[in-house]
Amino acid sequence: MNNYLTPPSTQQPSQPGGATPADDKGFCPAAAKWAGLEFRHPKYYDRYGDTTMQGATTNGACQCQTHDAEGNITSVVNYKLSVGRLRNFSVGFDNMFGIPPKPDDKGMTEGRDDEHPIVVTPAVAPAEWEHLVIFIYGSVDELPDTLDFRFDILRLLSLYDIPMGRRWAIAQLMHRNIGPVKRFTLAREHNVVSWLPKAVGGMLTRGLGRLTVEDMWQIGPEQYFVLDQALQQIDRFRKAWILKRYDLRTAPECQSKQACETSWEYHWGASITANALHPERDFASSPQQIILMLKHKPLTGVCASCQSNAIEDLEKHTPDQEDKIINDAKRKVMELQGANNVDVNEEMDLT
Repeated sequence: MNNYLTPPSTQQPSQPGGATPADDKGFCPAAAKWAGLEFRHPKYYDRYGDTTMQGATTNGACQCQTHDAEGNITSVVNYKLSVGRLRNFSVGFDNMFGIPPKPDDKGMTEGRDDEHPIVVTPAVAPAEWEHLVIFIYGSVDELPDTLDFRFDILRLLSLYDIPMGRRWAIAQLMHRNIGPVKRFTLAREHNVVSWLPKAVGGMLTRGLGRLTVEDMWQIGPEQYFVLDQALQQIDRFRKAWILKRYDLRTAPECQSKQACETSWEYHWGASITANALHPERDFASSPQQIILMLKHKPLTGVCASCQSNAIEDLEKHTPDQEDKIINDAKRKVMELQGANNVDVNEEMDLT
């Protein structure tokens, strides 16, 4: 057998709920015919199909139970599918069905009927397999509009080598609201290198303080070290920027220049700086955050014209050092992933 499916030789049928088998053949799959064929999938059992595949299921309405070699009970359901459709859809299925099936000890070949199905590998979760069948056989309107469906499809389309479907899944997830850690792990697991810059930028913008130990291992120790070093550089840059003295350039039309200068100096030292460096913050506020606050919050004692001048000067004299640090971290992570040719500033593509 190939790497995608495993033979059903270890499956020992039994009645649902652990009841005593009806005879020496057991209840499922052969004796299940006497109970209304509830082990056949109600929708994806095509009588014109030419191969039977059996997967685990979480759907209680269409299942029977089997015992594996260790005695564990698994709920299963049979699918009757078209080999031609599977082969046309997937390079992986094409390779698999291109190999003549081996007969069992009774001379029966896998996939010929309900009693001799091709058993989907346990590495494919029940929901994942059903999602794949829905994707191959269902219409666009039938595809579940959930992130889990798209995550499952991306994994299985990569596993079974379905380029068209893989592009669809990547496009569907491109602009979805996915956390940077999740996007990063998906990009690494499924080789979607064009997602890595956005994921790295998101983690650096959000900070590493919110990451769990599990997140750190998913990111990878080397990658985490790169991100941690970048965040320390960003924090040092922000603190140096906020602690610098910025004199107010008063406006010609200002009627109280001395009062504006005094108020500005007070607000910058006692309010803006203190808030930006508050010990409860994981990292100092960024220059962009402070400038945005000044644009939306008039400072008491500073006239609108003088405050506008202050904002203009801060924007003019704020270096793009933070962007350089982030892009450098992106490039280092790309190198660790073997994706040196990815532009850290380019839009994500569908490959």
